[in-house]
Amino acid sequence: MKGIPAQLGGRSQAQRECVGPPGSYRRGLIPLIASLAWLLLLSGPIHSAGADQESASADIEMTPRTGTFYREAPKPVNWRVEAELTTPWPESPKVIPLKRMRVTFPEEMSFNPDPRMPVCPDSKVGPAPVNMSVSPKAILARCPESVVGNGTSVLYLGRDNKPSVPRLNDGVLIIFNGGRNPDGSARLKVYGFSATLAIGVYIEGKMRRNELDVAIPFLVADSSVGRFDLNIPGTDSPFPGRRGLDPRFVRTTCATGTWSGFASFILGNRDLSGSPTGPDSVVDAPPVSKPCSGAVGSPQLRTVRATRLRYSAKLGRSAYSVTVRNAGTATARDFRLRARSRGLSGSARVAPIRPGALRKVRIVVRQTGPAWSKGKPPKPAFRIEQPRR
Repeated sequence: MKGIPAQLGGRSQAQRECVGPPGSYRRGLIPLIASLAWLLLLSGPIHSAGADQESASADIEMTPRTGTFYREAPKPVNWRVEAELTTPWPESPKVIPLKRMRVTFPEEMSFNPDPRMPVCPDSKVGPAPVNMSVSPKAILARCPESVVGNGTSVLYLGRDNKPSVPRLNDGVLIIFNGGRNPDGSARLKVYGFSATLAIGVYIEGKMRRNELDVAIPFLVADSSVGRFDLNIPGTDSPFPGRRGLDPRFVRTTCATGTWSGFASFILGNRDLSGSPTGPDSVVDAPPVSKPCSGAVGSPQLRTVRATRLRYSAKLGRSAYSVTVRNAGTATARDFRLRARSRGLSGSARVAPIRPGALRKVRIVVRQTGPAWSKGKPPKPAFRIEQPRR
């Protein structure tokens, strides 16, 4: 079995380097798991009940990193998604492996990779032939400045659902910045590692609009993921090296007072090469509905730059393009841009600007005093006037 140490009775180098969740390692468990893994691989395909007996659950948590949520202005959040698959015992002695998970998040939520954060290349963290069966410490050393978040996982070894067979609770997940896909969507690279098996696996997640698509590869001994969680930036992790370095990666608003989400799981059996050995099954988790509270907020307009477009000495007029930014937390409406300096005057309406957005405003400035005798008149001062309430 490629990737499993020759002597599972003792700790491998990767196990010695790994720092898993406290209490996750049990003495005497590894020989049992090694025997089970070899037995499962040699025994050939195992038939199990259909996915109609499987049940799934999912949960989404988002809390503001500072202050409160707004109805319009996205705020950085502490983000967490958790998913679990359960199979009844003794009705189903075997679970069906998880192949893919799709989670639909609230439309207000978005992933926002920082363009200044280095992208972890496929040559360091990626699919085969890259060696991924190394400790978390070693994988972090490959892309230390690209860490986005972390998580944990639980595995059913060999798909065995018997209570007498221990589940592997020591799985750790590290999320790296994979940059963006060609369509502009965010790409997450997830590294999973079990200290018990000393096996690592590469998982990739794609965020398109408000749907996260996570593909789960074939796992050693045809094992299956029973539960996992992802946390961004995951600052409460007891291991500092696994905390996300971009606190603004996930942002959201609370526009309606409720966040809604949905999770769908695709299950199916595969052979050692990862090829399917039967049809896939789909298990849907109950919809998630979370209350949230969003403040109304207030607009705050600022002039960023002003550029003279043209000047007519005959008419005593100058045309300017003024860039205005809304640095507030609500859409700016009915504002006016005014130009005031000695002998100069102008006014223009500012079209609505959403929080964080820029808008160019064209304004004509007229000479109200004597004609300027030498060259073009100086650039006037521009200011924003709020509407009267």
